[in-house]
Amino acid sequence: MRKYILAFLAVLTVATVTGVSLASDPNGHLATAQGLLDQAQSEIDAAIAEPPQTITQTATVTQTVTATPPPTSPPSPTTTTATPPSCVGVQVAAGANLKTTMDAAPSGTTFCLAPGTFTVPATITVKDGTEVIGAGRTSTFIVGSGAQNLFTAVTGAFWEFRSLDISGAVGTAACSPDCGRAFIGNGESLTITDVRCHDNDNQCVGSGSADLHFINNECDHNGTPELAAAANRSTACIKRIRGASTAIVTEVRDSFIHDNIWSGVWFDFYEGTAILEGNTITGNGKAAIQWEVSGGFNAADNIVIRGNTIQNNGRSGITSTNGGFICNTCADVLLEDNTFGQNGDPSAATKYISTTREWGNIHGVIVRNNTLNGDALTCPTGVTCSGNA
Repeated sequence: MRKYILAFLAVLTVATVTGVSLASDPNGHLATAQGLLDQAQSEIDAAIAEPPQTITQTATVTQTVTATPPPTSPPSPTTTTATPPSCVGVQVAAGANLKTTMDAAPSGTTFCLAPGTFTVPATITVKDGTEVIGAGRTSTFIVGSGAQNLFTAVTGAFWEFRSLDISGAVGTAACSPDCGRAFIGNGESLTITDVRCHDNDNQCVGSGSADLHFINNECDHNGTPELAAAANRSTACIKRIRGASTAIVTEVRDSFIHDNIWSGVWFDFYEGTAILEGNTITGNGKAAIQWEVSGGFNAADNIVIRGNTIQNNGRSGITSTNGGFICNTCADVLLEDNTFGQNGDPSAATKYISTTREWGNIHGVIVRNNTLNGDALTCPTGVTCSGNA
């Protein structure tokens, strides 16, 4: 750049001195200018001879680049693996002859019933340690086909039914009360869990001397008008009768017991311990719970009816003694923290019949802290009431 400036000045100097005589420059200024002109000319010639400058311009560019992911592999084909049955035991296909299958198996066998229907043409006698497990109460169905009772058990048997739908035991007035039952509660201990037991002509569970554990079931529409009207009527979801010893136990929990022709749960000449807790008992023809000539070991905490919903029972007009809890010469019962409402006609949470049957009049009955919802509460001699509203 400096060389271009000098060349420009040289040209300017030449223009200034043009036409001026050197003789008229006594001080030598023109000579000096001429020297500068010559120097400038030399530099102009050199500058012209130089190659042109290359101007390099650097630009900074910022660019956002989104990386493209590599292509993914196609998903692996889905493999459907059959879920193994939760029941481990003898697998029984739908439609198989259940009686033949169970009769042929040894004690302690678990039978795993597939979804479908199994008919029972005659009573099956269950061996000790037997378990019968279905695929769920909406999937596996055991249906009576002319059998007066579907299941009973050998003496001393522990037996269990689970996850099934059971119906269809046949009964008539001629054979009642010993017919029309899904289960005869014989053996040592009978456990029924997650079962719907319905439309048996007499009872779901009847009489017998076994302990009963009835948990998380639905029990409905058992009994017929014919058997309810018979002289030896006994229709109910459950009817319990005195066992061989007073050590018998009844446990009914978390079940929906509804629309049975006569009573929901009926204890008749029963001695032992019992707890009915967390159940909904509704729509039964005579009573939710019928406690007849029954008691515990002379202590109310051995017979406990607690935390149940007991509503809309005894409204069918099938008998004049209707209500939620019917006590016929009962003893040693604790009835607490239940929710009543619209039981009987007219409505009654409790009704009592006192006679001299068996051990005499009503005694040792405690009724406390129940919600009545307008039902009448009766507290005769032998019954202590408190905290009910």
